[in-house]
Amino acid sequence: MSTLSSPGRLLYALAVTLIGMQFIIYSDFNSTLFPLQPLLAGKNLVLRSFGIITVLCGFAMGIEKFAEQAAILLAAMLVLIFLTIHVPGIYEHPRNGAAWTASAEVLAIAMGALMFPANFRINKLKKKPSKFSLQAAQWGITVFGFTLFVFGVQHFVYTEYVASVIPSWILLANFVTYLAGILFILISLAFILRRRTQMGALLFSIIFLIIILIVHLPRLIKDPQLHDEWTSGFIAMAMCGIGLMIDGIRPEKEEDDRNNFLDSEDKHLNVS
Repeated sequence: MSTLSSPGRLLYALAVTLIGMQFIIYSDFNSTLFPLQPLLAGKNLVLRSFGIITVLCGFAMGIEKFAEQAAILLAAMLVLIFLTIHVPGIYEHPRNGAAWTASAEVLAIAMGALMFPANFRINKLKKKPSKFSLQAAQWGITVFGFTLFVFGVQHFVYTEYVASVIPSWILLANFVTYLAGILFILISLAFILRRRTQMGALLFSIIFLIIILIVHLPRLIKDPQLHDEWTSGFIAMAMCGIGLMIDGIRPEKEEDDRNNFLDSEDKHLNVS
């Protein structure tokens, strides 16, 4: 169990709720999370419906009432959006970096929802999660690792753009960009290979907390009318929460390695 799981779940639920509220209030803004064609009939209705469902799911997870059902619904909805809107978009424009980023963000948030039920049972209810929710969480961690790999690679492909987002008072912006890319790739491998997962999760959360404080917060203070910047800040908040949730879910491979180590230690003590 992890003491950081509770704030992680709350942070994730709050971020999801705020993203949903954006879609309800500003259904006509060009969101990269749900990029519908501007002239699509009923676009505002679709986006507001998405916002309402997202707010309800986030609220349920936040107050921890019907939290598991809400998380599964949210995960299913986001995966559906990823498959029906983002994947075709990438297929049509495979060199569009923004499309890759948005797709990875939607999939990452969906995987956070997939991890939520297992974390909730382990760290809140103090119960063993069902086999389904535990396997879903394991798959969630793995796929989440692949989304981080995408983020990491993009730091090298789009170095100039990423460096331009870094505050001017930070020296060696390109070096910082490369360093962040390397860290994302290493953390992604930790999640995919199930090695040092908890360490990677904590480092990941710290990185996104720093990003919120030095990148998103100053830009929002400077110009609070930037809707996409609010979305980016909420996504960063969700990412931070996901990292804290992963810290509270011990992957099966790591659990097996830990048990094997303890068994070998017991055998060694018995022989001694």
